[in-house]
Amino acid sequence: MVRYTINLISIIMGLVEQRGIMNTNAMNKLTTGYLIDLKGSDYEFNRYDKTALKCIVNVVKLLVVTESYSNWSEAVSLVVEALTDRFFSGGKEVYCFIASPTWKKNTSIVRHYGLARSLAKEFDVEALDYLFERMIVNDSDVAFYGVVKLTAENARTIFSLLSVNENGVLFSNQGLDNFNFSLLVEELSSLVSIKSKSMTVNLNVVEAINLILREGMIAILPYAWEETGEYHLDIFESG
Repeated sequence: MVRYTINLISIIMGLVEQRGIMNTNAMNKLTTGYLIDLKGSDYEFNRYDKTALKCIVNVVKLLVVTESYSNWSEAVSLVVEALTDRFFSGGKEVYCFIASPTWKKNTSIVRHYGLARSLAKEFDVEALDYLFERMIVNDSDVAFYGVVKLTAENARTIFSLLSVNENGVLFSNQGLDNFNFSLLVEELSSLVSIKSKSMTVNLNVVEAINLILREGMIAILPYAWEETGEYHLDIFESG
């Protein structure tokens, strides 16, 4: 299979240069675009309100169109290649904040499974190697959150979890020396610390993006449109 390649200049300018033909069985195509100010555009991302973004926000849009919704994961290598050009090749790291999709009764078994093992078991995905996990107790219920470093090896699992459950967001420190990792994670965890009546962890993705941008970092959000088979990964940066 001949791969598509994306160079950094093409991403910044919102252009994609095709250098081969993708496997016809997958029919995956990666395109990209660049928006200077989301609020003044027709940009839309999943079910979230762009007007809640608190500053001028630029976004690089990576879009994969597949033959079916269930087939988008075959394009992970294309997305990772684009991220490699933008981040990894320059020595920048990308982290993922992930929370439990739902609250559970605070039992010894639930605490034993924690975040990593429960996600792997419930969603039949590869167990992630978290940098750390934390527990949130609310009345008699419990939820978990943790942070994992994004790699080419775990990208498929992370993108799958976040796209289906909308329970996390990625961020990059852009190589900043004053990167306050602990403070950001603490602020992100506060967004999932209130238990709703439906027992669902309602991670406010827009607020998470606001927090990340406020700290001078880049936010990255993967999501999928089941109706169209499209897979998106958007890279947010303060204007």
